[in-house]
Amino acid sequence: LDGLLIGALLAVLLESPEKKAIIGRFSAVATIAFALVFVGIRVGFGLRFTTEAHSSILYNVGVYPLVALGCAGLVAYVLTHGESVLARLLSSRPVVFLGSISYGMYLYQVPILEIVVRATGLTGRLAFFIDLPLTILLSWVSFKFYEQRLIIWGKSQAHLMRRSVELRAGTT
Repeated sequence: LDGLLIGALLAVLLESPEKKAIIGRFSAVATIAFALVFVGIRVGFGLRFTTEAHSSILYNVGVYPLVALGCAGLVAYVLTHGESVLARLLSSRPVVFLGSISYGMYLYQVPILEIVVRATGLTGRLAFFIDLPLTILLSWVSFKFYEQRLIIWGKSQAHLMRRSVELRAGTT
């Protein structure tokens, strides 16, 4: 929840031109600082990417919020420095494509990996090379024929609701 809260707060703050200017000035430094603290904690405590470490109090109270703040700093930097190399990289067609199908990738990757492992007996990296293209393909199909249509429908409904409110309020 802390990541969601931090992202929502960032979105609200970026609506103000004054706050956006301040955020833009400090976003790069803040991102680097959070990354260094994260690495320092990881090295200092010898934490590995394990289930036990991820469920520890240190992770839940310290590391996860740091990751959320670091990601928010990175997003803030990209949004306030639109001509930066990083912003251009994240605006490239392949990255934008992966972003548009990312929800499907989130939903389908684990079930597809499970099917690949059970059907082929492969594990780890070998299964990944079969799983990844299948996940991308299914995510694209889902986006193209399902999600996009829902997005268009949702936007049309929002427009109708806005128009209805404007008519009731007497503003057109």
